Amino acid sequence: MLANKIIMVLALSVGLVFAGVLGVQAFNSTEGTYAPIFYSGKIVAIDPAYGTMTVQADSRDEAYFNVADKASLIMCGRDVNFGDLKIGDTVELTYATESLGGNRFITDLKAESNC
Repeated sequence: MLANKIIMVLALSVGLVFAGVLGVQAFNSTEGTYAPIFYSGKIVAIDPAYGTMTVQADSRDEAYFNVADKASLIMCGRDVNFGDLKIGDTVELTYATESLGGNRFITDLKAESNC
């Protein structure tokens, strides 16, 4: 009887640890865990302090994005920093969405701005 309880507790503990590992992996969507999603439009708001931007595809479709730490940012064919992007720039981007929280993280961005 005691042995059965010990086995149940161990099985439950292993299950919780396994679920925790999967939860962390799902949360880390910026590492390429999920298929990329594409979006394009103009930057209508940008916050370099928080690494976020809002991109408007058309008059009714707008999306808020975080920029992943390892994001590839290219403007006019050259690598740039987040601070080089400006409101009004036309962008094509690839992003991943966290399974927990639903935040969108840009992984690749190509911008055009008076090249």
